Amino acid sequence: MSTIKERILYVLEIKGITKAEFCRKIGMSYSNFTGEAKKTPLNSIAVGKILLELPDINPDWLLNEQGEVFRKISPSPTTELVRAVTPDLITDQLLDRIEHLAHENGILAERVAQLTGKREPLTADDKPDDRMPS
Repeated sequence: MSTIKERILYVLEIKGITKAEFCRKIGMSYSNFTGEAKKTPLNSIAVGKILLELPDINPDWLLNEQGEVFRKISPSPTTELVRAVTPDLITDQLLDRIEHLAHENGILAERVAQLTGKREPLTADDKPDDRMPS
């Protein structure tokens, strides 16, 4: 029985993908796929990156050496979308959303103050009892 790493190297050879380029894409060193290191297991994050990079590989074959090497169905169209999502993109979108919600919260607080007769806008320090009109 071969190891997961040996199976990955086999697929790279079939597909004509260089080992160095593939390792760079998944964030690993090629030395992890040579010598004694080839016998060590991969963590789930590494396996996930490999399956994203090689979406046509059959996960059952990769993990358990069962079934065909490649999937019979085409990979999901969302694979490219998943690759495009980066932590920086998510952070930027969340910061934009927080800024928008903070602005909206300020507008709503001013409106509540107008409706309740309170002249100063509400702040996060206001207690619920402070928000009720006298």
